[in-house]
Amino acid sequence: MLCKPLSVRCLKRFAASHKDAEMLAVLVSSVTVVSTGCGIGLLAGAQRFSTPWQQQMKNPDRLAVTRLEQLPNIGKAMAADLRLIGIERPQQLIGCDPLVLFRTLEEQARQRHDPCVLDTFMAAIHFMESGEALPWWSFTAQRKCLYRQIIPAQAEIEGGPQAK
Repeated sequence: MLCKPLSVRCLKRFAASHKDAEMLAVLVSSVTVVSTGCGIGLLAGAQRFSTPWQQQMKNPDRLAVTRLEQLPNIGKAMAADLRLIGIERPQQLIGCDPLVLFRTLEEQARQRHDPCVLDTFMAAIHFMESGEALPWWSFTAQRKCLYRQIIPAQAEIEGGPQAK
């Protein structure tokens, strides 16, 4: 899913230079302009494509899952993190705010976490609410768009060269 103020022309230019140009050309033709909380963005559904990562990804019936590890994008470590913050069953994710889960995890673990953990929470909540299994990185652009001011860049966390 894209949530960036990009033009269709920009996407076509990217598609022409990208190794997966055929898939991206289809993506560009199915782009919809949407209004987001951070301006106008482009929304494209990655679920329309059958790519290798989709074929390998867990895609259970969301109504039948009973263990966190059965969810797409959730392995043993992420399931342990969810349990640390009180999420024991997949159904508990419905209606949750991913940012609240992320901040709670950082408080409980007493350490900062990579923003990709927030992407994973967004993907798990999305799956439980919609039944659509998408890889966690499909939510990176949306996270950056929605939470840019709240979640600092990794370089800033680590005190890298671009840190303020």
